[in-house]
Order: sequence, then C-alpha cells, then structure tokens
Amino acid sequence: MRASLELFLNRNWYQDQKVPLWLRPLEWIYSLVSQQGRIPNATQQSTPVIVIGNLNVGGMGKTPLVVALANKLLLQGASVAIISKPYRVRKFHGYHLLSLNDDSSLYGDEACMMRKQTNASIYVTFNRQRTIEQISSLYDLILVDDGLQDIHLKRSFNICVVDANKQFGTGHLLPAGPLRSSKYWMKHVDSICVRGQSNNLPAYHLEIQGFFELTDVNQHLIHDLPKKSIRVMTGIAHPDKLYQSLKPYNIQYEKTQFVDHHRWSQKDFYHIDEDTIIVSEKDAVKINFPVDKTILVAKTQLIMNTFLLELFNHLHRLYLDRKERSSEANTH
Repeated sequence: MRASLELFLNRNWYQDQKVPLWLRPLEWIYSLVSQQGRIPNATQQSTPVIVIGNLNVGGMGKTPLVVALANKLLLQGASVAIISKPYRVRKFHGYHLLSLNDDSSLYGDEACMMRKQTNASIYVTFNRQRTIEQISSLYDLILVDDGLQDIHLKRSFNICVVDANKQFGTGHLLPAGPLRSSKYWMKHVDSICVRGQSNNLPAYHLEIQGFFELTDVNQHLIHDLPKKSIRVMTGIAHPDKLYQSLKPYNIQYEKTQFVDHHRWSQKDFYHIDEDTIIVSEKDAVKINFPVDKTILVAKTQLIMNTFLLELFNHLHRLYLDRKERSSEANTH
C-alpha cells in the first residue's frame, strides 16, 4: 500500500506534474497546519549551528553533503557534532550518542550510515534544540541533518539542497506536490546547494569509488564487477541516482525496488536467482543478518564544485570566529 502510494505521488509530482483536484483541499489543510512549512531566520549562536535540509520531502541528497562537510571541517581541526532525527523508529527521550555497532532499527538508517562514514559525533534525538543546548559547549560546530522547518531550532546558517533534475516538481505543498515548505520561505535560506550540475551555485554530485563486500569490515574496494547475474536492490528514495552512477561500469542487472527506509529481512532475498547483489550504503546498515549471496555495497564519494568549496570556506570561518571569541573570553 505504502509503496503504491509513494509511486503514485512521485509520478504526479515529478513526471506528469499534474495535481489531481482531490489533493488540493489536503494541500490547503497542510498549508494551514504547517504555516506553509515556515523556515526560521538564522541568527548568531555561541556555537555555530548549520542546518542542511530541503523543501522537498524525501531523498534529495542532503545526508551525503552533511558527511562531506563534517569530514572537511574535521580535517581543519574542528570538533564537529551531527544532529539527526530518526525516521520510522520507536520514539525515545533525550538523545543517544551513536556507536559503530548501534542498531539502525533503533536509531535510524541515515544516522547509522553517517556513523560509518565520519568520525564526527552523531547524536540521534527527537528534540534537536534541547540536545544542542546540552552538547553545544563540547563542540566547535554543529551540523543538523534536516530540520529547516523545525521552528524551535535556533540556527546560524540555513542550507537548502535542491535536486537539479527534480527541482520542486509541481511546485505545490504536500500532498499536491513534494514541498514541505512554500518557496516563499526560501528568503530565509542562506545558501542553495544543488545536487547535480550548476554553473553559478554551490553544487555536488556523487560518484561510485568502488564496491566492498557487506561482510568485509575493512571495506576493501573492488572495481571489477561480474558482467552478468547481478541484481540491484534498493530501499531508498529515488534509486535512479544509483542506477545512473552504475553506468560507467557497463553492466547488465535486474532491479528490485522497495520504499524509502525499507526494513530489510531475509525474506527479501528469497527467490533471488542472481549471484551478486548491489546495494547502497544506506541499505547496507540494515542488512545485519546472513544472506546466501554476494552482497556488494556501492561506496560513493562526493565531488564539490568551486562554489561549494567557497561555501565550505565560509562555514570554516564561522568555526574560526567561534574559536577566536572563545580565546578572547578565556583571556579576559
């Protein structure tokens, strides 16, 4: 049911771009309840809080950008925390500082994926602002994965990720369109970041570095794939991005698509005839049971354009300014 609804909505939002009349009243109700998805202004915080989000619902590629920015900041000597609000898990109080072996069914697939990709501290919480208040003195800079529309979240800088191909779909609010926020609130966004190509805006794309076997804890990359008997299995939003990344490998494969945040189980692999299965890094953290197949994880790297590197330099200056203020306070 959920898969059929997701397929129907995505087709209407991004392909047909026609809004069924029966969805218009629901859009009006959403607009009223959500204040059109209001995005608060950024203001100066004692510890810089950078929010990376999007107007669209689902899979615009903000999480890889969060990881890439965190890793670059770590290389510059900053101590970095990432705040993540989990999806489709049981609610808990307070926050949880993720470890490498934490269960994605308890703390969310995206947070557990990030924990394997960065040495930044990952905090999982249902109350972003309270968690930031509790931990901000421990870090030089805090990145928030999603949360543009969190009206309680005090932030220093708003980044909105926009997919170059999908853009804003029908341009309507949920459920008539894919937007959680009206484009009106873009006035409170400090920087747009494009997933794809752009000649005048910060932009990035993902490339596959190679593949590692799911059971290989050292993630030794291989680059030569078998030419047949391959199936690509996904439980992510917009798996077409993964398919496009596979084109340079010139392989033939079958596809199995589940809905975003799919809860993987052994039965998903029953009646699969192919010998090799390729999955995304996000899906890999949820396949924590034995499978009688070779499962290869597509490891990606994020490529930044010049404008995105300039944006990073601006974020780095926020960290340096904070460091300078702390030093002056200690002197006095």
